[in-house]
Amino acid sequence: MVTERRPTPRTSSSLLSTSELIGLCRRVGTSLRSGIEVRRVWEHESQRGSARFRHAAVTTLEHVKQGETISAGMRAANAFPPVMLAMVEIGEHTGKLDEALLKLADHYERQRSLQGQFLLGIIWPALQLTVAILVIGLLIYVFGEIGNRTGSDPIDVTGLGLVGARGVVIYFLVVGAGLAAVALGALAVARGWLGLQAVQRAVNIPLQGACLKSMALTRLTWSLGMALDAGMDAQRSVELSLVATQNPFYLSRSEAVVAAIADNQEFYEAFRDAGGFPDDFLLELETAEIAGTLSESLVRMSRQYDDKAKTLLQVLVWGATVGIWIMVAIILIILIFRLAMIYLTPMYDLLDDINKGKF
Repeated sequence: MVTERRPTPRTSSSLLSTSELIGLCRRVGTSLRSGIEVRRVWEHESQRGSARFRHAAVTTLEHVKQGETISAGMRAANAFPPVMLAMVEIGEHTGKLDEALLKLADHYERQRSLQGQFLLGIIWPALQLTVAILVIGLLIYVFGEIGNRTGSDPIDVTGLGLVGARGVVIYFLVVGAGLAAVALGALAVARGWLGLQAVQRAVNIPLQGACLKSMALTRLTWSLGMALDAGMDAQRSVELSLVATQNPFYLSRSEAVVAAIADNQEFYEAFRDAGGFPDDFLLELETAEIAGTLSESLVRMSRQYDDKAKTLLQVLVWGATVGIWIMVAIILIILIFRLAMIYLTPMYDLLDDINKGKF
């Protein structure tokens, strides 16, 4: 059997969807646990799903038929995320591939659930923000057209010189560019396009950073505990578990941690000296090594970090909801104030003229 040793798989924009990954992991894991031969399992998978899914399954099957590992075939398919590739390789090395795949199915189901909770939490305030933006655009157009048709000066509701159809176009271009910049910036930090310093700054944002750390540490402790429990080589276990974090900052520490493990350092010393890992993780790791319960403690830690990530995500959703509500309220207050001043200013001028005896 040929084993692919690369720790970092290629990335692609054509990764399988979360739903496809859940179904694949659940079916293949269950089939392998039932004793069905691996080639037959992948033959069945190559005949179902979308064209993208079938291509990934066929590519994997071809490599398996050539005597290569499943993880090597999946890596060649370029359609599976890093955490799945790492966990499949761990499962193959330890002889617990069925367990690894079923755990992956649970992992992706939790991930989909968290994503659904986040989207449901922000959809209503996001809709309110969208309506507020559209209302402002409508007012820019309407008040500008009123001025044009009556021959009077167009009314500038924003105070920024945006009036009429031209003002609406400029307004939506600026708003669209701002939203696109925010989305692109978040994606760039998440993918590590801006470098590790940008990723580290994002991780240090109090609430968001804690949530990102907890999700990464969930994958790290879960995969490392499983690999060590099955007797996998310590260096390779650490290497694959850091790949499983899907976190550019933690991945950058992989070489240092693996080198320290190769020098026969304890796990907690290797992670501590690499830097960037939280104190509670290091303390739990040290205690577990002293007690001789490393694999069990890592599995327990993964559940703790998973629960923490869920709680933090709920708080993050609540914070995002409140933040959007506040933004909408500020926009409406400013808009109401501007409209009031537009109509009240002529009245104040008239009263001032009356008091000065001009009438």
